[in-house]
Amino acid sequence: MSSTGSSIPRKPAGRYHHGDLRRTLIDASLELVRQRGPSGFTLAEICRAAGVSQAAPYRHFEGKDHVLAVAANEGYQLLTTAMHSIPVAANQLPETLEQLARAYLNFATQHPAYLAVMFSHCPGEHFGGLLKHPSTAGPDGLKQLPAPQNQTEEAILASWQAGQLGFQGLAQAILLAAQGSPMADRITEQTASHYAAAIWSMVHGLAVLLLERMIPPEWMQDDFQLVMALIVRPWINGLSEMPVPDIGQMMGCPRLYSMGMQLPEG
Repeated sequence: MSSTGSSIPRKPAGRYHHGDLRRTLIDASLELVRQRGPSGFTLAEICRAAGVSQAAPYRHFEGKDHVLAVAANEGYQLLTTAMHSIPVAANQLPETLEQLARAYLNFATQHPAYLAVMFSHCPGEHFGGLLKHPSTAGPDGLKQLPAPQNQTEEAILASWQAGQLGFQGLAQAILLAAQGSPMADRITEQTASHYAAAIWSMVHGLAVLLLERMIPPEWMQDDFQLVMALIVRPWINGLSEMPVPDIGQMMGCPRLYSMGMQLPEG
């Protein structure tokens, strides 16, 4: 996330009324994320941007990580809603993948701050630091975590659960679209999440490159026409050549497991 070095935006004090302080703080944090990235500011700076006292957030949040976890949950829900709005039918795999990719890119470019808190902020010091411990890797890793001890940890898990639902919805859409297609024997209940991870990884990486302006902005014009023609469609056309991923090689990535990745049986 680029940083412009600009001053913290300030909201005039007294502009919020009882009942929307929570929303004001989330919005202020998202604006700071947009400017500086998730790690580039403090809770005090959120307060300054929102035009509230440093004691005000504690009516709703325990700290900065709590605010960002709630924001991430909102982002996952917005993305899931956008993906669910796409009609899916059997034997429409290329068309469905292209529409899903376009929906993701639209979300990323319209809500870059949400994307950042969803995927670029890992509050690893919570749960006793176990989020980054090797014992939490693998398909059962998250089961090794202790029960949440505070509202921040509850919000972190809730955001991951929202992300998991979205990922599982993506896998189900791909599975339905593959039915009756030449890929039907490859994209099954057991492998759909593997292909979902592949398309998600490709499109998410593309979204980050677009946001960081590493790809010409003209590629985003006309509803991502050039992006679709030069990157997404060739990738989709090559899908039949992609081997079924060996999920066993991804044992060190607990977050993918938490989002619904499945181990092959046998």
